[in-house]
Amino acid sequence: MKPLKKLFLSLFALMAFVPFHAIHAAPAQITFYGPVTVRPGQVFQVTIGAKGLASVDTIRLNGTYTPDVISWDNARALGVFRNISPGTQANTQTGAYSFGAYSMNTAFGAGDLVTISFLAQKVGTATITLDNTTRLYSNGVSQSRTLGSYTVRVEGAPMLPITEPAPVIGSLRVFSQTHPDPSQWYASGDVALSWEILHGKTGTVFVNFDQSPVGAAMQPATEGRAQFTVPADGVWYGHVYATYADGMADRIDFPIHVDRLPPTAVQPIVDQSVISQAFPNTLHYAALDETSGIQLYRVTIDGVVVTSTLFVAYPLTDQRVGAHTVLVEAIDRAGNVSAGETTYRVTPEPTSPEVKPPIVSGATRGSYWWDWWFYWLLLIVLMIVVLVYVWKVISCKRRPCKTVVEKIKKPTPKRRLKTRRK
Repeated sequence: MKPLKKLFLSLFALMAFVPFHAIHAAPAQITFYGPVTVRPGQVFQVTIGAKGLASVDTIRLNGTYTPDVISWDNARALGVFRNISPGTQANTQTGAYSFGAYSMNTAFGAGDLVTISFLAQKVGTATITLDNTTRLYSNGVSQSRTLGSYTVRVEGAPMLPITEPAPVIGSLRVFSQTHPDPSQWYASGDVALSWEILHGKTGTVFVNFDQSPVGAAMQPATEGRAQFTVPADGVWYGHVYATYADGMADRIDFPIHVDRLPPTAVQPIVDQSVISQAFPNTLHYAALDETSGIQLYRVTIDGVVVTSTLFVAYPLTDQRVGAHTVLVEAIDRAGNVSAGETTYRVTPEPTSPEVKPPIVSGATRGSYWWDWWFYWLLLIVLMIVVLVYVWKVISCKRRPCKTVVEKIKKPTPKRRLKTRRK
């Protein structure tokens, strides 16, 4: 029992040093759901969710989609993530996107994160992915790296544009040749409103224009058509009231949306007006439209449209060396446009200084034996040798100097032999 007891004690001691959340944490499971097939021209939504999370308060979803089959329309955060983070953008050329959002109060455990709207452009297969740079944060700590993908097929005949039918109430039909869609904004303030009495009935028609949803229709009209010029932008209503010979009556209040003013001027700015190729740069822009609202921003770099988006930032990546001109257009829901322009310059990526070899003469170029300092050293050595020789010569004139041979060949002293007397 002692070995078994020691094993349990060892395991218990090991678990004491493991964080509690690490014991219970499980990998996050990413979910996608949306249509399997769509038709060209159809706008569809893909919702990305997650399961198995613990107190997530910030998300950063990075991925790609197939830009030649579908195009990015917009994205909307769901659940507790009601604040959009800076850097949220989509590149319509490469299909790369980044969506960030955070919650100030409530933490997130499981559910839907974001709904992305796409427009199906042509027949083909499109894939929406999340890559390994996606992060789900809890108090600044990333829980896991999450991956996932979703595939949708675009097939069938293109969808025709959907228009709102002219409203019909009872025996009265009202429509407009100049503003046919009651839910659409228009840049014209000249309104032509027409009506038609159906089912063989006859009667008297009264019309009026104002900004009240249920205003009074007081002016008699007999031609089946009335014209009006709105004095100010906004939502107006054409009130048509018909009374019939049988004592019945119908009324239609036809809404008319007018916005003739463009958004406020766009003033695009870049983080760095002069920057090296090795460093990232970001374009920022924004505009306001108090009447119809901003429909999208169109960003053009050097005459090429690079993105059409609702995001107010665009990363300037993969730029060529030289000066670049950026045009940003803000387009409201009535089609009015305001634009702003800026420039920036990209410099070459810095490199290590080039080390040039020493300039030498002779066939052995690059050898230190031919450097200038070698000549000075050789000259100094020669001068020392000459001075030693001169000193030796002068000293030998004063007193005879023995040569080396003479010093070696010294006479051997004769040993005195002792003779033994007998």
